[in-house]
Amino acid sequence: MTNEATKQFLSCARAELVRVEIALSDVPSLKLKRELLAYLLDLYGETNVGGRGDGSVVKVDRDVGLEKPAAAEPPAPKLTAPRVLNAAPRPNGIPSNYQMTYKVLKEGPADGMTAAQVVDKIRDRWWPGVVFNQIGPEFYRYVNGGRLVRDDDGRMTVTTKGEELARFPNIGTVAASADGPPAPNPKPKTVVEKRALFPRLTPEQIEEARAKAAGAVKVVEPAVLEHNDHKVILRPDEGRMANHLYNLMGSGFVDVEKLATVAGERKGASHRMYVEDLVVTVNRAIARAKLVIVPYEKVGFFMREIP
Repeated sequence: MTNEATKQFLSCARAELVRVEIALSDVPSLKLKRELLAYLLDLYGETNVGGRGDGSVVKVDRDVGLEKPAAAEPPAPKLTAPRVLNAAPRPNGIPSNYQMTYKVLKEGPADGMTAAQVVDKIRDRWWPGVVFNQIGPEFYRYVNGGRLVRDDDGRMTVTTKGEELARFPNIGTVAASADGPPAPNPKPKTVVEKRALFPRLTPEQIEEARAKAAGAVKVVEPAVLEHNDHKVILRPDEGRMANHLYNLMGSGFVDVEKLATVAGERKGASHRMYVEDLVVTVNRAIARAKLVIVPYEKVGFFMREIP
C-alpha cells in the first residue's frame, strides 16, 4: 500500500476502534475485533508505515509481526510429445513396405541384396530420411513367412510365394480378378450335434470301455536332436519345437503361436506359457551340444550356437 492509502486505512481503524469501545460493554463478542484493530495500530504506526512501491502483496504474521511476501505459484511444466530419434514420417501415397522391397529386389542384382542395401534404395526412391529400424524388422517377417529367402551372406531374394503375393496382394481377402488366381472357397459351416452332457451308459458299455482302456497303453518314443556329434534326447513336444528351430537356425525368429502349433498345443495353458516352459527344459538339454534358444523381442524365439 502507498503512504496515502495507509494513512486512510489507519484513520478508519481509529474510528472503528472508538465505535467498538462504545459497543464493547453491550457486545462482548467484539473483544476479538478490538484486539485485532489495536494490534494493527500498534504494528503500523504513522511514522513506521510505508508502501513497498513494487505492488507486491504483503502478509502480516500476527504472532511475531513479520512481513512475508505471498508465495508465487510455480509455472506449469510444458508437455512435449515423444518422438523417435532420426525417424522420418512416412510419405503419403507410397507403396506398402513389401511392394517397395519387392521392386527393389527385382530391379537389383540377381544374387540378391542385403537388408541395408534395400533400405538405402527405398530411402532414395520413395521414403526420404527413413532409417533401418522403421523397415528392417519387416524383413524377418518376410523371410519367416516364405516371401523372401536369405543366404549365408545376408542377401535376400524373392521366392515364388513372394512373386504371387506381390502380384496379387489381396489374395485370400477379396474376390480375385478374372486373370488372377481363383478366389478361395468359403469355409463350410460346422454343424454341432447336440448331445447329452453326461450320457447314461449300460453295464456292458462300461465293461467294454474298461477293457479298451486297459489295452490302450501306448509307448511314446523320445525325440532326438543331433548337432556336432551330439545326440540330445527330448520329449516328443520338446523335440518337435527344438528340431523346427534348429532347421531354421540363421534365418530369423519363429513366433510363439507357430511354435505352440509345431510342438502340439497343451490344453488349458496359454501358448506363451507353454512355449516358455518348453524353452527352459530344452535349453537345459541342448546346452551340452553348444546350442541355446533365445527370445526375440517378446514375440518369438530363435536358436543359435553357443560360442
